[in-house]
Amino acid sequence: MRFWHRLPLRGRILSLIFLGMVLILGVFSYFGIIAINETTRRVLAERLVLTRQMAVSLDIFLTQDIERVTASSRQVSIALGDGNPPPDRLLLRRIYDASLLPAHYVSLLNMEGNVVMTEPPLAAAENTNRRALPHVQSALSTLKPGLSNISYDAAVQREVVYLVVPLGLAGQPATGLAEIAIDLSKPDLARFLQPADMGVTGRAEIVDGTGRVLATSQAESFLKLSDHGGVLASLIKERRTTVSTCHRCHESSSGVTRDKDIITFAPLSSQAPWGIVLRQREAEALAPTRQLQTQWALLGLLSLVATVVLGWVTTGSVIRPVKDLAAASRRIASGDLSGPVAVSGEDEIGQLARDFDTMRARLKESLDQMQQRARELESLNSIAGIMNQSMELDTILQNVLEQVMKLVNGEMGGILILDEDSQTLSYRVHQGFSDRFVEGTADLKVGEGIAGRVAQTGEPILVDDISLDPRLTRPVVSEEGLRAFLSVPIRSRDKTIAVLNITSHEPRHFSSQDIRLLSAIGSQVGVAIERARLYDEVKQKEKMRGDLLRQIISAQEDERKRIARDLHDETSQALTALTMNLESVVRKPPEAEEMKASLKKIQGMATRTLEDVHRIIFDLRPSLLDDLGLIAALRWYAQYRLEPQGVTVNVETRGPERRLPGEIEAALYRIAQEAISNIAQHAQAKRADLRLEFKTNSLVLTVEDDGAGFDAGKIIKSDGSKRGLGLMGMKERAELLGGVLDIRSRNGHGTRVTLAVPVTWAE
Repeated sequence: MRFWHRLPLRGRILSLIFLGMVLILGVFSYFGIIAINETTRRVLAERLVLTRQMAVSLDIFLTQDIERVTASSRQVSIALGDGNPPPDRLLLRRIYDASLLPAHYVSLLNMEGNVVMTEPPLAAAENTNRRALPHVQSALSTLKPGLSNISYDAAVQREVVYLVVPLGLAGQPATGLAEIAIDLSKPDLARFLQPADMGVTGRAEIVDGTGRVLATSQAESFLKLSDHGGVLASLIKERRTTVSTCHRCHESSSGVTRDKDIITFAPLSSQAPWGIVLRQREAEALAPTRQLQTQWALLGLLSLVATVVLGWVTTGSVIRPVKDLAAASRRIASGDLSGPVAVSGEDEIGQLARDFDTMRARLKESLDQMQQRARELESLNSIAGIMNQSMELDTILQNVLEQVMKLVNGEMGGILILDEDSQTLSYRVHQGFSDRFVEGTADLKVGEGIAGRVAQTGEPILVDDISLDPRLTRPVVSEEGLRAFLSVPIRSRDKTIAVLNITSHEPRHFSSQDIRLLSAIGSQVGVAIERARLYDEVKQKEKMRGDLLRQIISAQEDERKRIARDLHDETSQALTALTMNLESVVRKPPEAEEMKASLKKIQGMATRTLEDVHRIIFDLRPSLLDDLGLIAALRWYAQYRLEPQGVTVNVETRGPERRLPGEIEAALYRIAQEAISNIAQHAQAKRADLRLEFKTNSLVLTVEDDGAGFDAGKIIKSDGSKRGLGLMGMKERAELLGGVLDIRSRNGHGTRVTLAVPVTWAE
């Protein structure tokens, strides 16, 4: 092994060539044998295909002949043996003329197999019974036409085959048979063997089901039993094709074996129990294969010599380029990818050098892309850090915009936020734009201009010169002097929520990396916008909860003050007066009439005091809610609050009315009470409808009016609004019940409040 490594490259190449020749010759011989065997297989396959084609041609001819004879036999209706021979003779003549095969004669047989008549007349054939013949037995039993094997016909004293056809009109029972004795001495069948090019030693034969030859391309085997008769008879019976080599069938009596034959056989598929045999001497049939074998050996020898010569000649031309490639590989391995691989030539070494240089260039390009990708990831990480530094939307957008401008060397840019209610875009933050431009591009509709189209499609748009773009709709863009324009969507949860624009006063080309980077940033910014919005909503909701809590506490205190004031101003004074009157009666008992008047006055004072106490108690919790239920309490409160203001009240229930637990009815009552109070205070309505629907798994409360309406979103979001706190309180109570509160209202179109509460009545 050390000796091998000490050899120079040229010596090792020559040694490998020399040692490899042995392997090449072996492989060469192996594949040569495979090729020769494949050629032999193809020759045999082609011979079998030829045999099948000849069988198909003969099949078609025999089928046509049988159909012609069958059609002729059905043209005349006869009654065999009725003593009226003219129709029988006419039928025989038609059958005789219709047959495509030459016939010695045609005979009519009745259903017992007796020959009634022949055409031309043959006394030796008439009045004989042929039922014992196999083809007659088969035709009488199956009533189907067919051809027979070779038989000796005593009437003509020759070997013939018979075509048998049942007699009778179509659709009627057969009355007998027509039997055609076919003349085998004519060449009509032998002509189907002519397409076979069998050379000098080959021949083609048509054999019957017993292995006898009824047609051949060589006269000496005509009507003789084939030397493979038994095998061919079995193949005809099994309807099986085959190709084989005859090994022992040609041994002469002297013990000298003749050349082997190649035999192909194909049976007919028609009613004839025949087959076609092609046979030829193996030496002649496989002559192309033998020639190929010789050529293959010669080619192998020439290849061996040429390989040795070329190996010697090319060794020197290989060494120098290989050394150059080795030097280039060491340079690339050291990290120097700048210089090309300097190896010239159009041969394999030159192609290898060019491929090596292509690999170097692609490696350099991949390295540049990796560095670019690293810079992009660093930028994305930096932007992610910026977005995590604050939860304020404006701060996030401004910091992101500044970072993006640095990344793409942008001159001007801005971020437009999509208003989902109005479906318009407006700049939330911008850099480099004039105030006139920002005002002139405000409320950009979705689908309008470049940014509107991006918001509509969710795909980035790059324009080299926006001043020439036909999609431009705002003249202020051209007046601003903008040229290059890149607009990418900012998406969140598969929808566009904002658009990022980067532009400049000069035409420039944004790269695909810029578009990809800004699209990735847009996805990050979309998440940040949603997070900032959720943060604002949470802060707003928490603020409203605090305001609601303060309002509730204030309302409780006001209610306590009102109750204390009512008790002090009315109930306490009434009780004081009642006490003083009772003391005066006790100190100085009056006369009977005066006593009666004093007691009547005291009774009135006590009655009014009791009514005041009942009113205070009902304001705290209406007794109707406990005694008669939710529907009665709602009907009373709606009429009590709205009818004095001229509002027509309609209370409706649907479904079977059922009672609910007290805490649920109280919560529903307070929600409806707030809705009714809003109608009384703000709606200026003429009609109010209350509907309570008892469904299978839910309870739906609807309060609707035809009043002035309002903007529910703005009322709820407004700071310090008592009405907004009231609506917020309604939503809080609905959530406590596990229900859904839907408030729909528009200015001038009334208000509808719908509360759906899931209820399991069995519980």
